[in-house]
Amino acid sequence: MPLLNKNLLIGVLCAVITSTILPNAQALDEVTSVLELAENTLASTYLVVSEADKNGANVSILLRELDNAVVFLDKAYLEYRIGNINRSIYFATASYNISSDTMIRAIQLKDLTASEYLERFWSAVVTSSISIGIIIVLSFILWRRFKKWYQIKHGDLFT
Repeated sequence: MPLLNKNLLIGVLCAVITSTILPNAQALDEVTSVLELAENTLASTYLVVSEADKNGANVSILLRELDNAVVFLDKAYLEYRIGNINRSIYFATASYNISSDTMIRAIQLKDLTASEYLERFWSAVVTSSISIGIIIVLSFILWRRFKKWYQIKHGDLFT
């Protein structure tokens, strides 16, 4: 019997030690879902920043923020690989928060750039139309003056 108690004690001791040292399945599921969420948000944010850049927005600050999010995500994966689940979740959450905030700012900047583009476009259309109108009116006035001058100087050839 003492051997059975000894084996039982060793088994219980091993179970307690492994449960405190090794992360449980729920914690692993949580960290992998947080890591995936952070990574997907980072990728989506990059696409939105890229669209804002194509619209002509100055995205240098947003790119620096994305770099910070990438650093935090790298740290999260490093902590995950060495088994620090809590620190991995912390860094992944930080990366997610930075990415989310950056995405909101990128969408706002993209919308602002698009509206400014439309304002510049319509301003150019109106300015060009007015300029063309002025040129046509001035050409007509100059033609009439030239015609009058020519009639006085050379006679009435245009009627």
